Amino acid sequence: MPHALLPECDHTLLDQYEVDDRFECLQWLSRLNAGGVELALHVADHGTDCISGHIQDIDESAGTLDVALDADWLSHSASDAFKHRSITAVAVLDAVKIQFNAIGLGLQARDGTESSRPLLRLKWPDRLYRLQRRNAYRITPPPFAPASLWLATPDEPAQERRVDVADISATGIAFRWPALAGPAPAQGKTLSHCRLELAGTIPIRCDLVVTDIRTDDPAAERPDPRTRVGCRFSAIDPASARAVQMYVDAAQRRLRTRKPLIAATIPPGQATDPAQALAARQTRNSAPRSDGHRSAQST
Repeated sequence: MPHALLPECDHTLLDQYEVDDRFECLQWLSRLNAGGVELALHVADHGTDCISGHIQDIDESAGTLDVALDADWLSHSASDAFKHRSITAVAVLDAVKIQFNAIGLGLQARDGTESSRPLLRLKWPDRLYRLQRRNAYRITPPPFAPASLWLATPDEPAQERRVDVADISATGIAFRWPALAGPAPAQGKTLSHCRLELAGTIPIRCDLVVTDIRTDDPAAERPDPRTRVGCRFSAIDPASARAVQMYVDAAQRRLRTRKPLIAATIPPGQATDPAQALAARQTRNSAPRSDGHRSAQST
């Protein structure tokens, strides 16, 4: 009987979550190994039920993985099902789904000889997928991992307007529209040529599609008078999408452990020295440009 809690494999929208760098693949597989994370193994085009296991050994030089299987689910009649077949392995690590395809090389004993012992050898996958959906994490950028968003100004293309990031996830972002900047962008509008700067990454170019607009409840403890504009990412390349994912994952982990992600500048509201506060505010409201264009401060 298949285990009710084993994750299902995804078949669509995989390209944007693809990781094909060998070193990065090794890092994620090593984390699955070190944590003893349970794998769900789905055998393609075969009647064998999904079974569970965990990575027991990684041999990068030989290009193989050994997966210890749940002995209760293994039968001698199913042994041939794992030979020369495509197997999709799925695991959940820190609320993010990790999925990869590999070719089964058969059941192996610890000395490398074929056996009915529940140890499955897989060919090393050439890519894996980190699938994080909108409901996985949505964070407010913390002081130790700042985030800045710059919007193109249609009336003056040489300028950009900096807006405060309210929250961010792997698939979308929300920002606060400056109170003195006129009407906020309408729902459904595409904001082209945006620039997103996240701690630990290079500037990310993308388009944003406005999905919702709202203001804080006046009865809230500390309502923000600025309009909150929610957007989804559009026209973002896979490497940049993965960078956003990794930023959200890393910030979430550090928030739980209270460990700093990067050396942070002092936020303007926390600086006690006036000169220090001014320097922090200038750093926040300005962004270097490689194209020589000037940047407009938010109001």
